Amino acid sequence: MIYRRMQEFNSQALQEMTDEEFLTLVTESLIDIFEVEIGYIAIETGNSAKSDFQHLEGYSLAPASQMKILASLKKMMPRQPLGKVRQMELQADQDELYTLLPLRHVFVTCVKNPESDMTIYLMGGITDKGSSFYDPIGTDREAAFLVFAQQVMAHETNYYKTQTIKQQLQTLSQEQKRITSIAESFLSFDTDPDQNIQKFVSLSVSLLSASTAVYENLQSDQLLHSGNFKAVRTTVGGGSQHHCNRLVQLSKQPIVCYPNLTQDLISETPSWIHQFQGCTFLGSSVMIDKQPVGTLAIFLDNHTAI
Repeated sequence: MIYRRMQEFNSQALQEMTDEEFLTLVTESLIDIFEVEIGYIAIETGNSAKSDFQHLEGYSLAPASQMKILASLKKMMPRQPLGKVRQMELQADQDELYTLLPLRHVFVTCVKNPESDMTIYLMGGITDKGSSFYDPIGTDREAAFLVFAQQVMAHETNYYKTQTIKQQLQTLSQEQKRITSIAESFLSFDTDPDQNIQKFVSLSVSLLSASTAVYENLQSDQLLHSGNFKAVRTTVGGGSQHHCNRLVQLSKQPIVCYPNLTQDLISETPSWIHQFQGCTFLGSSVMIDKQPVGTLAIFLDNHTAI
């Protein structure tokens, strides 16, 4: 009967569901398969200092108190080998776990997948009140409990791998779009340098999800821009007025980032750059034969991480 019920769990676990739905399925199945009152699961991944996911079924407990269950279990079984079952009879005046859950009979195991660095804790228990109606947890159920724990780990590991693959595919898809955009910009080049630079400026807005991109031509005083640019003037108005270049030179770094453009930084600049006060400034000099010929500047919302 136990193994038939575990097979039913496997069938249900193969269906697509959320993390919370899976945890609920595990604890409900644990209660049903092993005929206990309370089921608990905690899943840790990587070097997380706390359980990434946990769920308690069969007893109402505040989330803050639930967080203490795993810590209590770890204290009770510090030398417990992985893949082994520990059964305990709790005492009200001796066990920390009893202060959280009024359990009399408890069995718990811990399984780990080194490949994914994932650890799963499973616990089933019978309360003081329920001990009159439930049979004590016997050693005959230990082997099945270990099999169930391994099944839970297998499902969670497969889900983790599936999600990782989906994220990688999404990243590849986004990267492919970026590469395609760059390639199309090169393929659409013509004999007019200014038009080619304008395509790069527009591409910068798209690739970096920026508000605005501008290019200051240090040789012709021309200002090329794309995105949300509100100024009417399209030239910077003289070699001494290359304001993005001034901001880049202040930092003396190849790529300059000011997370928050302050009034002090742009006090000597023309009115067009004042609209970007408070934005993130990302800029760099454009070099030919180690000589600066222009400045590319990107303006982003200040909440955008760089």
